[in-house]
Amino acid sequence: ALGHAGGPGGPGRAAAPRRARRVGRGRPAGADGEPGPLVRRPRLSAVRRSGLRALRARDKSGQKNILVAGSLSHMIPIPEGTDRASKIPPSTGFMEEAFEELAMLHKELGCDLILLEMMKHPERINMVMKGALKTGLPLWAGFSFRENESGELCCYDDSSISPQEVLDAIPPESVDVMGVMHTSANITGRGIETIQNVWSGPLSAYPDSGFFKMPDWQFENILTPQELLDFSKEWYGMGTRILGGCCGLGPEHIEALSELKS
Repeated sequence: ALGHAGGPGGPGRAAAPRRARRVGRGRPAGADGEPGPLVRRPRLSAVRRSGLRALRARDKSGQKNILVAGSLSHMIPIPEGTDRASKIPPSTGFMEEAFEELAMLHKELGCDLILLEMMKHPERINMVMKGALKTGLPLWAGFSFRENESGELCCYDDSSISPQEVLDAIPPESVDVMGVMHTSANITGRGIETIQNVWSGPLSAYPDSGFFKMPDWQFENILTPQELLDFSKEWYGMGTRILGGCCGLGPEHIEALSELKS
């Protein structure tokens, strides 16, 4: 991802262009109070290893303008054999504890910021924000959208939730960057416009390509690097300065975006 990192002073305060590396998006699993992977030691150990690898890679590069971002989502368990989250979520207390635990681990590792990813459910956004804010680190919020049957934007996996409801769940003064992520490139621009109705600070955009089918991401009809660059030029023209790719997109796509450095 390439762009301006929001400074610690709040929205709109940008630093010099930097590259960001992402560390471990977690899920608090375990309905009925059962401990899930987010709070099990093996899963936390995996996140810790990922964080240390990212930090070592930055050190090895010799470049000081690279940010390491700790990823934090509010995903809940996906039952085996399906591609949608469980309809029976863990308890509020369990989720808040799990979100805070992961957020504080990112801080302990030395991450430069918390990357809130796939923000889409108002109630769970409130839970994840509690843990993220306790770190005192800059927060970048990424929202995920899709189209409903009428062609209108809606929450990524719940068409009854509007983008406005999701955006209203995050106080603008609490974050440094807002943007669209894990969303089809052909509607990302509409998502940016929706965010601009409530936000005048730095913007980000990193779409996905392909689709998820248990247990893995399906690399079908993937955007070419040139197609991602063309979309990104459009988003850049809308004021977006943090650009990259999510699921389905690889190093060759990010390399193509280097043209935007100038």
